[in-house]
Formats: sequence, C-alpha cells, structure tokens
Amino acid sequence: MHPFTGTLLGLADSRPSTALVVGNHSQETDKVVGNATAGNIHGFVDDRYADVRQPLRVPLTQPPAGNMRWRSPKAIEVKAP
Repeated sequence: MHPFTGTLLGLADSRPSTALVVGNHSQETDKVVGNATAGNIHGFVDDRYADVRQPLRVPLTQPPAGNMRWRSPKAIEVKAP
C-alpha cells in the first residue's frame, strides 16, 4: 500500500457527515389549499411559511402521449365530483 493511502482513508473517515433532509412533513399538514370549478385542491401548508400553499397533483393539460406528442396541449376534461 502506498504511504499516503492510509492518510487519505483516515481523512475520508474523519470528515463530518452531512445529511440532506428532503420533505420534512412533521411540520406540514395535508389540507385543502384552494378551490376550483371541479372541486377542492389538496396540498400542504407548512407551519413555518403560513402564506405559502403547496398544491399537489394538479393536472393542467392532457399528457403529450401517442399522437399528441408534437401537438399543442389539450385541456383536461373535467368531471364534477
């Protein structure tokens, strides 16, 4: 083993660990965040930012699949709840 290999491995082990926390839902609650003609819009309201609404799964157009791939988007057919 090269003399510097042990030193490099030791430095790699001594670095502080960093963790990325994504989507901390402990302070968020799932609730109605808006209304639309087809019904309520559900999402999250974070307690830390009460004025910010985070809507979830709001489709705006039909997906560009099949023969619609290179055409203009089409509106979604809305069905009343």
